[in-house]
Amino acid sequence: MGFNRFIKLGALTGLMLFLISLPFWLTNLDLSISDAFFQADRGFLFDSGSFIGLLVYDSITFVTAGVLVGCPVGWEIAKRLKCTALRRTAICILVAGLIGPGLVVNGIFKEYWGRPRPVQLERYGGEANYVQPFRPNFGFEGHSLPSGHAAMGFFTTIFALIYRRRWLWLLTVGYAVAVSVGRIAAGGHFLSDVLIAGIMVCSLNLAVFWWLGPKRS
Repeated sequence: MGFNRFIKLGALTGLMLFLISLPFWLTNLDLSISDAFFQADRGFLFDSGSFIGLLVYDSITFVTAGVLVGCPVGWEIAKRLKCTALRRTAICILVAGLIGPGLVVNGIFKEYWGRPRPVQLERYGGEANYVQPFRPNFGFEGHSLPSGHAAMGFFTTIFALIYRRRWLWLLTVGYAVAVSVGRIAAGGHFLSDVLIAGIMVCSLNLAVFWWLGPKRS
């Protein structure tokens, strides 16, 4: 497969990230969306202690554990059965999870960018000011950009890429959207955080699928 395909995907991803960020620099869209889930007397709709908040937050733990345990087990089974397709599937899923949500989202951007979360803003009872997406704010203990939970939600689309089933697309995209809305409603992230996470991870999923995914006859 030609390397140009990956270059084009990288360029398209960069363009999409730029275009998706523009409305949040030019308008108050992020704050308007977060306002809809916030009440002065009770805080955000789905705070971290609520049932829905915990359900959304903890579901990602099970997805992560399933990938970290299931992929090595699947690889070992495939090795014993001499099944190349299953072995490539296990490797593809594991690498997609490590590179997208693991390295790029959580390891690089989220850890160091310093964007304040909604709950940290003075507007919602904190002390920080709003910072536009991709505006550097190094040194601040904010981990809003991008959303790690939304990234893991969108990561599950790797299964739809591999198995090419419509119901899998509906299930994985629906799950990613539900997690994203849950994190916004909990005051953990802005709309821009989850959209950026989705673009990053879906693009990396596609790149890893091209690189390591099972070959089709």
